[in-house]
Amino acid sequence: LNKSRETSSENNYSFNKYTKPAKTRLKNLCDTSYLNSVLYCLGNIRNIVSYFLNPENFREIDNNINAMPLSFTFERLMYHLYEKDNDNENCYSPEAFWKILSKLNITYKTLKRRNPNDLMNYILNVLHNELNQKNKPNLIVNEDINDRNKVIKTGVNNFKNSDNSIISNNLNWFEIKQCQCNKCRNTTFEFLTFITFNLDIESTHNNLSNNNNDNISLTLIDCIKNYNEPKKMKIYCSNCKSTEDIICSSKIFLTSHVIIFCINRGIDFSDKNKLLQIKLNIDEKIDLSNFIEEEKSPKKYKLKGIISIFLQEQRYINFCESPVDKKWYYYNNEKKVEEINIETILKNINENE
Repeated sequence: LNKSRETSSENNYSFNKYTKPAKTRLKNLCDTSYLNSVLYCLGNIRNIVSYFLNPENFREIDNNINAMPLSFTFERLMYHLYEKDNDNENCYSPEAFWKILSKLNITYKTLKRRNPNDLMNYILNVLHNELNQKNKPNLIVNEDINDRNKVIKTGVNNFKNSDNSIISNNLNWFEIKQCQCNKCRNTTFEFLTFITFNLDIESTHNNLSNNNNDNISLTLIDCIKNYNEPKKMKIYCSNCKSTEDIICSSKIFLTSHVIIFCINRGIDFSDKNKLLQIKLNIDEKIDLSNFIEEEKSPKKYKLKGIISIFLQEQRYINFCESPVDKKWYYYNNEKKVEEINIETILKNINENE
């Protein structure tokens, strides 16, 4: 599995010719700060952006533009983000990217504010599907869903034998899900693959707080613990042949060297008090050793980017560490791109300033 997840030399395009980080400002198309913040984050993931800056991949995508419309416009956008002549912090309109996006998904047809988490998932899945059209593998079907080891083996083999993309090789993570029927005690397993890690902060807060402590500060570790907690739901039991109470729990099996956490608050800008009520403290480093099953999996991670809510202007902004100079930058759409230190970022984020 590790071998299939290595980045090939063909995709590992050097940043040496780009002496400056991505400092091009992105125009806000009415209320599309959510789009710009996602594009900035993706544009600072080293292996992904280097793939799209590689001239060899330029040619392949350009020759298949009809089958890869979003990849084509994403490639052009990465080129403009990393323009060599960006002393004046050029401003670029992502309108071409948005137009293709709106044709592919009616949700983005209007220039209204949307959830950046949903958009992040959608863009990554479309890019993966467009770049992974050469061969569609014949997936192995596991007949014995009651055998945990067989389910894992089948899932791993399916991934190894897939024609993976730069997206899946760098972002995919895997979990093993266990479901047990309360009535017959029948236990089944499922091996699942994800591109982003979606966490529910409101659910975590509700489960950890009590009447005397409603304003607790949460961490990513708290959210992951809550994600892994067994949950009861009414679903169909194949053994009972009826809908029963099923206890489901998830265990992270394997991660890649990059994880995108999508924190879902389930609220919008209109409920400012609730936004501030649930506090999430972000650390520069996170250790997932207690959550990941596979020994060879990466377990310790360092913060590389954040999408945040700028309440004063009611728009999304973000902070990213550049893969070029390893410095942090503050991105606020067409307004500014400026260098900032990680200590200031974490102080402002954690204190809700």
